[in-house]
Amino acid sequence: MAKYKVKTNQNIFDVAIMLYGSIEGLFDLLISNDWLTMRTELKLGMELEYHDFYKTNEGIVSVIERRGYLAANGERHVYHKSTDQPVVFVFAIADNEADSISFAVSGTGTMIVDWGDNSPLEEVALTSDVRLEHWFDNKVEKRRVKVHGDFQLGMFDAEGIPGTIYTMRPVEVNEFRCHKNKYPLDGLLLFENLTTITYIED
Repeated sequence: MAKYKVKTNQNIFDVAIMLYGSIEGLFDLLISNDWLTMRTELKLGMELEYHDFYKTNEGIVSVIERRGYLAANGERHVYHKSTDQPVVFVFAIADNEADSISFAVSGTGTMIVDWGDNSPLEEVALTSDVRLEHWFDNKVEKRRVKVHGDFQLGMFDAEGIPGTIYTMRPVEVNEFRCHKNKYPLDGLLLFENLTTITYIED
C-alpha cells in the first residue's frame, strides 16, 4: 500500500483526481481507509493509503505529475470569488514556478486582494505600514493577482512581486519603490500625486 499526505484545501475528490486520474478512484480510497467517508473533512497532513497500481486514467495522472498541478478545491473555495469593489491593480505573475508574493504599502482605505489561488479574498485595512505576504496553495500556468478597493497609497513597495504590475484605474500613490528596474513604467501614468520614484539596487 502506498501513502499520500493531504495538501492544503484538498477534498476527497481532489485526492482521487491526483492519485487515480478520475473520481472513480474514490472507491479505492474508501476501501483502503476504513475510517474515511464521503463526509470526512480532510486536513493538511492527513495520511491516506491507496493502491498505487490502480489508476483509472494514467494519462491524467501523468500530466498532473509532469506539470506539477495540485488539485485543491476545498469545500469553501470552489466557486468564483467576487467583490463589488473595483479592480485597481493586476499583478501578472511571470514565473509559473513562483510559490509566493509579497509587497508593502502604506495609506488609507481598504484593499481587497484576490491571490489567484484557492484562498479566500483577503481584506486589509491600510495604515502607516502594511506588509502583505502570501504563499500560493496551487500551481497554474498563468496566475493573476487582483487588488480591489477604494484606497490611497502613501507608499507602494513592489519588491516581492514576481511579475508585471498593471494599473487598471487612476489611484493615488505618492511614492513608488521599484527593484532592479523589472517593471515597465507605463502603469505609472495612472498614479495620481506621484512625487517620488525610488529605484533600489538589490
